[in-house]
Amino acid sequence: MEEDSAAATVRFNVGGTIFAARKEIFLQSNDDGPSFFSQMFSGDFTPAKADDTGAFIIEEHDAVAFGWILHYIENGTIPARSLRNIILRYENTGVSC
Repeated sequence: MEEDSAAATVRFNVGGTIFAARKEIFLQSNDDGPSFFSQMFSGDFTPAKADDTGAFIIEEHDAVAFGWILHYIENGTIPARSLRNIILRYENTGVSC
């Protein structure tokens, strides 16, 4: 029996931290047009790098921030506590929030 591709779980390796999510959440469209992830998983392009477990490698990114991004994609919100942490984390880096 073949697994439904939209129901598949995808994994990301972000600086050694592994994240897993349902592929279907990345295929959802929004008013801003296709996202990086919707293009990636719709077959428009495929990232070149995966680790030895098949997790997509996202280099030079903060695993904590990626967790917040993934939560937003899955739920459409960022918890207030996390938002405060995002602002504090990047306040002195020159990154605008």
